[in-house]
Amino acid sequence: MAVRFDASGEAYTRAISLGATTQFSISCWLKISVDRNALSSIWSLDNGFASGYALLQTDTDGTTLLYSDGSANRTLGSLTVGTWCYVGIAVNGANGTAVLQRTSDATATATTWSNGQASTNADTLRICASVFSGQFLNGCVAAFKIWTGATLSQAELEAEIWAYVPRRTANVKSWYPLLAAETVDFSGNAQTLSGGSGTTTEDGPPISWRSRTRTVIVPPAAASVTGDLAATLPPLTASATGTVEVAGQLAAALPPIGASLTAVVDTTAVLAATLPPLTATLSGDVSVNLLDATLPPLTASLTADVTVDGTLNAQLPALTTAIAGEVEIPPNDITVTSSGPVRGWAAGSPGDDWATGDSARAWASSSAARSWNADGAARAWSALPPTS
Repeated sequence: MAVRFDASGEAYTRAISLGATTQFSISCWLKISVDRNALSSIWSLDNGFASGYALLQTDTDGTTLLYSDGSANRTLGSLTVGTWCYVGIAVNGANGTAVLQRTSDATATATTWSNGQASTNADTLRICASVFSGQFLNGCVAAFKIWTGATLSQAELEAEIWAYVPRRTANVKSWYPLLAAETVDFSGNAQTLSGGSGTTTEDGPPISWRSRTRTVIVPPAAASVTGDLAATLPPLTASATGTVEVAGQLAAALPPIGASLTAVVDTTAVLAATLPPLTATLSGDVSVNLLDATLPPLTASLTADVTVDGTLNAQLPALTTAIAGEVEIPPNDITVTSSGPVRGWAAGSPGDDWATGDSARAWASSSAARSWNADGAARAWSALPPTS
């Protein structure tokens, strides 16, 4: 919810009695409900005189947002009727920063200046009014916060955007949620407002009551991952034993293996990876549906089972060791050519006649030094008759 103003005399005021101050910061959410096409004030710091003031208001067109002080006007942006807009102002002497973000904006817009007045006469705080009469806002204001003696940085102003409760608690002078037409100061500093007669309420800006730091919960390392896992894994410098289960797609650059790895990798989809050189023994089971990889040269012992239920498309590495095995050749692929014997049983006719009685080398010579049938020969010539 937010407080709705629609007439002169409905403003909230507070005597803060700061005198001539050089540092202050103010933030709030605002919305134009009806374009008055006139100067319309959101808040003012002043001492009741038209000098030394600080003022957030629209220009005479009713939608151009200005930050004004006794020295100049700065255009911060344009407003749209019915659209909530956050504005944070931080002043340090002549220097200032403004942050603006509409609910329709993706990011905040910052404006800075260095030609402001040296100090502001901060005796009175006014909401939906200014030191100039008749400049009321026909619209809504919510989550009003003021810090005195402090200049919030741009990052701190942006941190205040999405919550009613101040993120920065140091130097808070007062803060007014303005969820209802009430005058209570929620800072605990008893800076109660006056006025507000005739105000009503409308739906407020799309912000929460309190902001908090985002918390990221990291699951245990042993938990299963369902979806896509894309990561660069660090080098393995110690023994790893475990199970990695991926139900979606595993796309990763695998690091060199610098130690023993014993694990089961079960991939039910596609494993696309460049395998590193194998510099140690690898023991395990790899079960995949599709293995498409360039295998590295084998420089060490590999003991594993590889089961492929789909297609194995791989480039085998060069073989750098000896191959020992058997080669089977069909019988019809063998041709044997034999040369004639040096000494054959079927040698041609001898130079000497077979039947010559007085032949020098007669087959039946009784005086041969080595008889075919010699009884006392150390080695008997008992060869079988030749077949040819």
